[in-house]
Amino acid sequence: MKIETMRVLHVLDRSVPDLSGYSIRSKSIVDFQKEVGIIPTVITSPKYLRPFPYEENQGVAYYRFTADVSGVFQVPFIREKAVMNLFEKKILRLIDPLKIDIIHAHSPSLNGLPAMSAARKAGIPFVYEMRAFWEDAAVDLGRFSEGSFKYKVSRYMEAKLLRGADALIGICEGITNEVSVRVKRDSVYIVENGVDTQKFKPRPKADKVIQEYDLAGKLVVGFIGSFFTFEGIKILIEAASRITKKDRDIKFLIVGGGVEDQYLRALAKELGVFENCVMFTGKVPHEQIMDCYSVMDILVYPRISKRITELVTPLKPLEAMAMEKAVIVSDVGGLKELVTDGKTGVYFKAGDTSDLADKVLALSENEELRRRLGVSAREEVVANRQWPKIVPKYLDIYNEVMRNKQ
Repeated sequence: MKIETMRVLHVLDRSVPDLSGYSIRSKSIVDFQKEVGIIPTVITSPKYLRPFPYEENQGVAYYRFTADVSGVFQVPFIREKAVMNLFEKKILRLIDPLKIDIIHAHSPSLNGLPAMSAARKAGIPFVYEMRAFWEDAAVDLGRFSEGSFKYKVSRYMEAKLLRGADALIGICEGITNEVSVRVKRDSVYIVENGVDTQKFKPRPKADKVIQEYDLAGKLVVGFIGSFFTFEGIKILIEAASRITKKDRDIKFLIVGGGVEDQYLRALAKELGVFENCVMFTGKVPHEQIMDCYSVMDILVYPRISKRITELVTPLKPLEAMAMEKAVIVSDVGGLKELVTDGKTGVYFKAGDTSDLADKVLALSENEELRRRLGVSAREEVVANRQWPKIVPKYLDIYNEVMRNKQ
């Protein structure tokens, strides 16, 4: 098959205009796949509601699931099975008109199972990409407990996909190693998280952000991301309460929002650091994120140690590294895959407020070290973690799958 004729249908949980790490990775994949001759198309899941059945974004077609599922029998598992059947039919209706060659589904299994069934009925290859083990994320969100019936069902559904896909892709070593333990496969490919280094690059500090949050003359420690429990932002705020007692010229800027928003603000107030030391911006429009990054001297990613953080790499640290920022990360497995201690960033012991406070203070006092870490971080990202170098791996995987199907 000629490269320029390869048409891939990406089955996604959600997509742009949502701006989560999941959707940003997805957008980067399809946008840069166009650069290597692939023709990508997207369909999003029944969980992601949009008012239009079809949209375009930078020349990529996005099809939306618009069927009314309100009348589906509201019984756990029966409901999910019924919705997946409807989603499968929607996927099947796109394959022939769009001349799809490969279906590439991305986590979770509620996307993967209907996509795999559709691919089998159409007689085309099926690729499944794991971004995380979603049962672990559900445990963190309190939807069910580890070892519960729902947890076991979720693992069973995922295992069915892991065994049935023509090719498996993990976004990091933690995931691929775990998959190798669960099911015996000849190979599990890795296509890492990446960043657009032409977009995320060093830039002058934004005066409007400095003025809005009274940051003039201050060293700024920042966090940008979603407020989930496993992100460990609580640890950062507790560290801030210790740091401000020793150095009042350090300010903390927390950018984003999520399920822990109100709890974290209340914690900052309780510790006496709300607004005078720790400032929350709330959710910021995507076009303003660069300005927020620009004013930060140190970025902290304080993830606590859980299965999800030990196995899965986040995307946000790569953005900061591309912008030549000094980063401090907890020593969980997913962050250690991205950052080398003392070379491209600094580790602290996960969950240890005192150790984080010490590392922030030490780095705040050493401008030359911050500069060196930032320069090395960008060099690493440019060399190994920019999308133009990562996305061609998909073409190699697709070509191998197509050859094996012939």
